Amino acid sequence: MPDSAIQKFNSYGLIDNEHVQLLSVLKEAMASGYYEEIDITVGFLFLSGLKSIEKEMEEFFNKGGRMRIVMGSVTNRATYEALAISYHSLEDLK
Repeated sequence: MPDSAIQKFNSYGLIDNEHVQLLSVLKEAMASGYYEEIDITVGFLFLSGLKSIEKEMEEFFNKGGRMRIVMGSVTNRATYEALAISYHSLEDLK
């Protein structure tokens, strides 16, 4: 049986999207039920990447999961606007 994405990450120690894929690790972590909080740091972020794990993110958040993302400044207008709307929506809930 092949190693899971998280096992590969634990063994390799780095997510480089060559040996260990970030989206695979995130999907597995969110679906596992083991993690309540996930913190990630990325150099760039685009909606296309988030949309590919939308189902897993929705289920994770519906179960009370939390995610924090630290990102570099490389993105596009659509992603920036979506993040700004999400941020302001969360601020309104406080």
